[in-house]
Amino acid sequence: MSEFEAVLRERVDTTYRQLTVARRVGLDYETEQQGALLEDLFELARQHGLDAASWVDVDTEIPRQGRA
Repeated sequence: MSEFEAVLRERVDTTYRQLTVARRVGLDYETEQQGALLEDLFELARQHGLDAASWVDVDTEIPRQGRA
């Protein structure tokens, strides 16, 4: 695993955990922010041939933009 992938995996994991917490406690703005950041990270991974969505337990509440 390259350093780029390792750092990206860490950022995806951290962002996903923050999104989960924000959603659980009802922080709508934070949920939107973390969801948007996660989508940006997914797109960055896709541009580098990586499937970041497979690194986390993606559920139906996370937008599926740009992913099958």
